[in-house]
Amino acid sequence: MLLYGKSEIGAICYDSRKAAPGAAFFCLVGVEADGHDYACKAYENGCRVFVAEKPLELPDDAEVYIVEDSRKALGDAAAELYSHADKKLRLIGVTGTKGKTSVATFIAEALNRSGQKCGFIGTTGTIIDGAVLQNANTTPERAELHRIFAEMVSHGCVFCVMEVSSQAEKTGRVDGLYFEAAAFTNLSPDHISPHEHSSFEEYRTCKVRLFSRCGVAVINADDENAPFMAENAGDVVLYGVENKSALLKEGSFIAENPKKERADGHLGAEFDCVYSDGSFHVKTTVPGRFSVYNALCAAAVCRTVGVAEEFIASALDGCQVPGRFEEVKTPLNARFIIDYAHNEVSLESALRALKELRHERLIVLFGCIGGRAQMRREPMGRIAAELADFLILTSDNPDREPPMQIIAGIERGIVKADRHPPYVRFADRADAVSYAVRMSRKWDIILFAGKGHEDYQIIDGKHVHFSEREIIEEKALELTK
Repeated sequence: MLLYGKSEIGAICYDSRKAAPGAAFFCLVGVEADGHDYACKAYENGCRVFVAEKPLELPDDAEVYIVEDSRKALGDAAAELYSHADKKLRLIGVTGTKGKTSVATFIAEALNRSGQKCGFIGTTGTIIDGAVLQNANTTPERAELHRIFAEMVSHGCVFCVMEVSSQAEKTGRVDGLYFEAAAFTNLSPDHISPHEHSSFEEYRTCKVRLFSRCGVAVINADDENAPFMAENAGDVVLYGVENKSALLKEGSFIAENPKKERADGHLGAEFDCVYSDGSFHVKTTVPGRFSVYNALCAAAVCRTVGVAEEFIASALDGCQVPGRFEEVKTPLNARFIIDYAHNEVSLESALRALKELRHERLIVLFGCIGGRAQMRREPMGRIAAELADFLILTSDNPDREPPMQIIAGIERGIVKADRHPPYVRFADRADAVSYAVRMSRKWDIILFAGKGHEDYQIIDGKHVHFSEREIIEEKALELTK
């Protein structure tokens, strides 16, 4: 229980629909909604204790506490309510534009294989003891985070690995947390819009905050932003492939003899992880240069927190991250790859990796989200046209924006490309996926980019069930009957 004024509180909430007697309601100011406007609804649902940034018009039996920052107050209350469970866990954070989910998943897998139970929080959900729960955000709100930490502790977790998004830093969701180790993957312009970050500089500044409150910062030395990320960090461990001068530093991790394909014929990459205490061979389940970086980053973090080489190698060779270069097996002779690539940089990395594999045609199906991140559209269209042999343009969480309007933005990038492969347009992504399966031929590689692990589409503000895997499998089966 938590004491607020003269009232004992057994729960906290910031969604009026979840308000109930005995709970305190925190009025949070968000991008699209202001919690102060829902205080009356929370009162109707039974709340009598309110924490707000301005006076509320409520009946006399409501206790209203005015604070400067209700979001910070929510986090502080949650930490107290859940007995500061975060301090009973060894926290590891991962940030960057690309690779967060893969790196965090690899680390969690290696820790669990080593016998040190580890929970996971990220884009693909919260995982505790194998059970997967969906998150509203990559990094949940502070109240939800502390509840998750408490649940992890109750299940015997020693570690928690979590993705730390730039929005989480901007809105203070991870304020007050101390990370034993934190990793930086890479940085490129993304999430810049009126609803996210106003500029690349703000985006980068939010990313760097993580390294001012961690024990060891594990930094990608090959990224041009590495010095900025390491500037205010304490202990720094570098990793990389190219920047040898920086990597001569004691304790650095280097990928020697990197191969973008595996010699054994399986989908993936491999390299020798070399560091001051020795070396070991690493194989991954994902091909491409970016896969080498993700695996090397995870290996560096794991060794930093004491995981033995054998568990790291085993985890990297056997771990498939949901929706990240995930192959959908079918009776057809084409290869169908689902990936979360949803911006120019990640789409280019995926296409370049696939071009290295044996193929007849490289086909890519993709769209862009509606309403925001409009700056992604032209660059994605241009890079797809320059690297793929055939394009299938469609929607990706169009929400309230007409899909053909989004596709028109992508087409402007195709026109600016150095080469102009044929393409088709489908407003409905399900129709696009069906078409991709039907038109596939032997040795084709078809990349379904953007949705990854997601099993829904956001249309007119609603989450509608949508699974690319289900459609691919169903259509492939129809074609083989």
